[in-house]
Amino acid sequence: MNKTKVYLIDAYLDIDNDEAKHELRLNDTMSLLRTLEYELVEYHPFRLSKIENATYLNKGALDIIKDEIDAIGEDNLKVILTFDASASQIKNLSNYLGKEVIDRVELIVSIFSKHAKSKEAKIQVELAKISYRLSSLVQSDLDYEQDTSSGRGYTATRGVGEKQIALDRRLLAQRRDNLLRQLKQIKSNREVRRRKRIDSIYPIVSLVGYTNAGKSSLMNALLKLAKKEKKNVTVENKLFTTLDTSTRLIGIRGYPSFILIDTVGIVENLPIELVKAFRSTYEEALNSHLLINVLDISSSYYEEQKRSAEEMIKELHIEHLPLIHCYNKIDQFYGSFPLDEEENDIFISSFNEEDIYALLRLISENITKDYPFVTLKLPYNIPYFKFERFADVKKAIMEEDSIYIEAKLNPALVHEFRPYLLTLDGHDIN
Repeated sequence: MNKTKVYLIDAYLDIDNDEAKHELRLNDTMSLLRTLEYELVEYHPFRLSKIENATYLNKGALDIIKDEIDAIGEDNLKVILTFDASASQIKNLSNYLGKEVIDRVELIVSIFSKHAKSKEAKIQVELAKISYRLSSLVQSDLDYEQDTSSGRGYTATRGVGEKQIALDRRLLAQRRDNLLRQLKQIKSNREVRRRKRIDSIYPIVSLVGYTNAGKSSLMNALLKLAKKEKKNVTVENKLFTTLDTSTRLIGIRGYPSFILIDTVGIVENLPIELVKAFRSTYEEALNSHLLINVLDISSSYYEEQKRSAEEMIKELHIEHLPLIHCYNKIDQFYGSFPLDEEENDIFISSFNEEDIYALLRLISENITKDYPFVTLKLPYNIPYFKFERFADVKKAIMEEDSIYIEAKLNPALVHEFRPYLLTLDGHDIN
């Protein structure tokens, strides 16, 4: 099958001094192209002194691009932009170059459309498309107003244009409202499931972070230790492989059990239309007891990826939650150590079992940090695993008629095990 061929335009301003951020966006765009299986045939960067209102790029740059496109001689060539352009700029670029022009927002929406499986994901993708289309119509209307008010338009065509834009906007708004009603019902059903998770005695841990950083691989590694490989999630070396959150109960002998949520990945400066459309998906992390920001340490841009994830966390107003920075893919890292390591930083390979156990210990320390410390004698007629799954056991000694235990115990279980407690947070139980 012939791959779609693309010409990539990368433009950035002279005043933009954040070179790392620009390189990350370029790298993201390249990854988006690979995910869509597009074939890059030409790439041209342009440093701009200013942005042209009509075409974003100046005429000199456009002429260079036009000559190179003509030389390629590919009828179905697509022109891809690494930057976000307005609807009118895209239209003008397309007219000038004689090719379909696609910006980064449309690229991401295309991938979202390709990977949407559940009804909710499909509705969210369509909402994103409509939001993007509505914003384009607003921009087109503004451009039209500017043209006609400056004397370049004609009164006769102005009325027709306004009527068509108004009609398009009304139909799109009606469809958007219908989708929002459907999404509200789905969200209501999900809220029931979410409420059950919140009301459960299991702590909630959410994986957040950059797309393709290894969140799903990490979840599968934990499921393997829990001997639940049948519940593995899909893993592919592509962006936004899944748009649905995955929720699994992780129960591993010797560690307190917890609910693990794998959220949708992010990219640098994720378009606002997509953030709004998928906000309900990201909000799965709102009720977490612990966040794990999974980072691809093998990427040259992991620091920028870390910043992008932290910005999303702030946008969701969950920056107060405990956070582990999990630097994944250490087996592919060839940089120099040590890095500036903080208390809740960990460096792992999701394919190394010892590393996963180290992460598991760090998760346990975080979720049990505020648990009361107890000592107790658990009779043998009470299954030990029933206690162990809700506690971080520090010591367990087999005695004649019971097991002597020192542990940090989930406060929701203190009442259930109270008959066997010897001390609670250093105080004797009478």
